[in-house]
Amino acid sequence: MTAHLVKLQPAPDLVDQVYRALLDAISSGSLAPGDRLTQEDIAERLAVSRQPVLQALRLLKRDGLVQDAPGRGLLVTPLDPAWIAQIYEVRGALDALAARLAAGPPRVVLDLGSVHFIDSTGLGIVLGALRRVRVAGGVLRVVVVEPQLTDLFTLLELDTIFELHASVDAATSAALVGDSASAADRDPRHG
Repeated sequence: MTAHLVKLQPAPDLVDQVYRALLDAISSGSLAPGDRLTQEDIAERLAVSRQPVLQALRLLKRDGLVQDAPGRGLLVTPLDPAWIAQIYEVRGALDALAARLAAGPPRVVLDLGSVHFIDSTGLGIVLGALRRVRVAGGVLRVVVVEPQLTDLFTLLELDTIFELHASVDAATSAALVGDSASAADRDPRHG
């Protein structure tokens, strides 16, 4: 006689859950720039072992969101004027995109080529723009050059819903044609 087993629902990876919790806390300001982070404290606060915390902190460090602290542990990377200028650059590109969406063509290229970081608010705006473009029957093509931003899009699986390109020329060519870019034009990191 065979026992009946109920299928398990797939659960997000624990490292990913810790990463997202920390990313959300940094993005919301709950973990402020300069705050000290230790594996032990985070593991205790999230009720997980230290191993997924260690891996999530390594990912955040790679993304530039945390850095080594003097002594032991890490700290939330302090804000710097150049980083803030980049945020405004993203916001400017997104505002221009919103204006283009309100006025016209559904084939849009969003140039994030010089952007090194985008927070959850920026991602939300980009997703909102995607929704508006799709409602209008169009396609949103995104230029992503920086490896950290590419990794973020991949980690969040946004590379499966956006057409990502390595250059404005490739994205513009695809937009002018009006259908999906050829494999040669698309960013090879995104298939």
